Amino acid sequence: DITIASISSYSIDGNSVFYITDTKEKRYSVNIGINSDVLPFLSVGDTVSVGYAKEEDVIKVLELK
Repeated sequence: DITIASISSYSIDGNSVFYITDTKEKRYSVNIGINSDVLPFLSVGDTVSVGYAKEEDVIKVLELK
């Protein structure tokens, strides 16, 4: 689980992408299609569970709960 320190959203080629930084300063990108019922309502301080294939400079999230 991660705790959100900052979150912002951008439209890239018509798709909404959310960028999250957690309290450990790790950075994540999440496409709106991953969980459109939850992503728009997340805010600083929320804790979520994320799944991803590999850790990179910006981690591409594959699952969000």
